[in-house]
Amino acid sequence: MSEPVIEAPSAAGVEQALALARRWLPAFDGGWVVQATAVGTNAAGEPVRVPSCQVVTLRDGRIALFEEYADSRAAEALFG
Repeated sequence: MSEPVIEAPSAAGVEQALALARRWLPAFDGGWVVQATAVGTNAAGEPVRVPSCQVVTLRDGRIALFEEYADSRAAEALFG
């Protein structure tokens, strides 16, 4: 599995890009779920790992709802 890279938000104080390691889970009737972990370092050079989960619900073939849940305690390392 390749690990795509996303640009880190500058407002979060992250100077390097975060790698996004993802794991796709089977689709369910009407959508899909993605588990992902953003990995990288913060501005202080400390390692950062932020697990998250995205739930996408479709209606009439279009995205009707996109929900994202992230470990807020882990995300604090981006701002610390």
